[in-house]
Amino acid sequence: MAIFFSQEISDKWIILRDEEHRHAFKSMRKKTGDQIEITDGQGNLFECLVHEITKKHLSAKIIRTQSSERTFELSIGVAVTKNLSRLEWFVEKGAEMGVKKIVPIKYKYGEKPSIRKERLEKIALSAMKQSRQYFVPEIADIQSIEEFLPTVVEENSFYAEIGDQVPLFSNTLQERDIPASCLVLIGPEGHFSSEEISLFETYKLQAVSLGKTILRVETAATVAAAIYTGMMK
Repeated sequence: MAIFFSQEISDKWIILRDEEHRHAFKSMRKKTGDQIEITDGQGNLFECLVHEITKKHLSAKIIRTQSSERTFELSIGVAVTKNLSRLEWFVEKGAEMGVKKIVPIKYKYGEKPSIRKERLEKIALSAMKQSRQYFVPEIADIQSIEEFLPTVVEENSFYAEIGDQVPLFSNTLQERDIPASCLVLIGPEGHFSSEEISLFETYKLQAVSLGKTILRVETAATVAAAIYTGMMK
């Protein structure tokens, strides 16, 4: 059954508008009395009955609510890519795997920073619904690494590095009994600058390896997410 999304919820009623309304009414051909599932993207799933359909909205009555809590909280700080479709691809995959927050980061040797936040949010929402999850990832505003690091609250924070002397991410997680909250930074294809690595050391981030091969930005972000979420599920 398709899942719809709305945050217009009051007491026993939910309203679908715009794209969600068109999807339910025109694509799925829902009608009065049909049962539908709606999530608020915050861990709640509502089983509803369609009450009314107009040209501008669909109203549904809640008959049952199922609430869930996050079992892990993974944030990925990822370099902005020159081809934005590559960043969009990661947002989709990250949402499917249950990433909590995606932060587009400006690095010294990265591409000229530019994102389409609204589009990324739509991609994340669509991937959440398609994978039948009830938490939509937060897409943060683009920011420099200098702006971002002082806001980090995760004790278990890492940055992806290359080299035989760098411990594998999976091994590091197991040594720490797999933390429930985690941040991983993925750098640009031009790599981190020496100043950025010094900054990581100041904020006590640990270097980890994602494997022996050199990965593209979106691949590295996806591999990091897959390692962590795979070990948590």
